[in-house]
Amino acid sequence: MRKKIIVYLKNWRKDVNIAWEEDYERIKNYMKAFSDKQFFFDVQHVQNIRNFDGIAAIFRGTGGIFYSFLRDKKNVPIFVYGNLYGESLTENKGLLEIPKIVFDMSYKSGIEFPVNKNTIYLPRGFYHDWKDEYRKKDVEFSQSVDLLFSGTDRIWRGDNYRQRLMNLLCPYIKVGIASDRFYWMRKNRDRSPRVNMDRRTRFIKPPRYANSHMYNAAKFVLDLPWLDTNYQKYPKKHGNPNNQVVMLGWNIFRAASAGANIITYDCPANRLLGLKYENCEYYKNNVINLEAIAEEIIKIVNSYDPSIRDYNIKAVKKLFHEKHTYQQRWKFITDKVKEYLK
Repeated sequence: MRKKIIVYLKNWRKDVNIAWEEDYERIKNYMKAFSDKQFFFDVQHVQNIRNFDGIAAIFRGTGGIFYSFLRDKKNVPIFVYGNLYGESLTENKGLLEIPKIVFDMSYKSGIEFPVNKNTIYLPRGFYHDWKDEYRKKDVEFSQSVDLLFSGTDRIWRGDNYRQRLMNLLCPYIKVGIASDRFYWMRKNRDRSPRVNMDRRTRFIKPPRYANSHMYNAAKFVLDLPWLDTNYQKYPKKHGNPNNQVVMLGWNIFRAASAGANIITYDCPANRLLGLKYENCEYYKNNVINLEAIAEEIIKIVNSYDPSIRDYNIKAVKKLFHEKHTYQQRWKFITDKVKEYLK
């Protein structure tokens, strides 16, 4: 009789975006493919936890139900895949020592400050079978600018670094943002002074985030890996929260999987993905010195070479499809779990 391992998802949604962590339909298909004669993986919503009847549990993400299960089921082998850095700074830190293996999306707690002695750094990925609708106007928007950026202002940050950086770039290069202008004009959650955007900044109409066709068509795609800083505590030994690349966001996976000429930050997290000067462009400065970042980006854009762009697009797409799909992530997780349980 096969042994049941339950995979718990916090969300029961599909087709949210190519890098969304919990596409239940695709994950169910992966689990069916990765089951064998000895083990089978049953995907359930975490709200069904009361009916647990497996020999082990894999949680996609944490939360109240996850921590209650850790306390109540100490004899059950538990595994978790998620961003554990923020959790490692709370009163739940001790409970994170219970899982048999932690697959951590966060570079900070996956590499630098592990939350568990059996921590494995496993960043986000993308769904290799994702198909985006082709819209001619979207592609024309990408082709009309020198630099495409897709994303919001990061409302949980107090430094407004994204607005300030775009304002530094706009006098010298054509910047296009795939997002709603509203997000870039609002005040941040800490009520820091709002930064008015340079009128030369171009926003896509109607508002939407970039898709694979837009990334692929752009001259350059900008990646800004500094995410939010709304942590309850941030130990001094962890450095400055305003310039730390705690975890890579969706955008690097969305752009690279499409094949894009990416400009991103030269940091260990990106290097571990396999990004290098042979498949992307790097800037060296971080958000403490936005003027220096802007100078680097402007220099890269002004040295545009179509042949290098075409090479980078093919090389980075090949890299990510070979090494960074969610199918590969879940194959790695299920293999490690089966190895532990045998």
